[in-house]
Amino acid sequence: MVPKSDVLIEGHTWFTVCPQCGHAELERKEANGLSGLVAEVQQRFEIWQKKRGH
Repeated sequence: MVPKSDVLIEGHTWFTVCPQCGHAELERKEANGLSGLVAEVQQRFEIWQKKRGH
């Protein structure tokens, strides 16, 4: 997930536990340039789809 701003909100854009199961030990890794770009494009596409009603 790519944050829309530099403000991180726990449980929305920043997680300390898994949002699906509540497991506290999250696996983390740094995104490389390509994976960051892909995540941003995916997020923008999802927003675009919601605006179109799909």
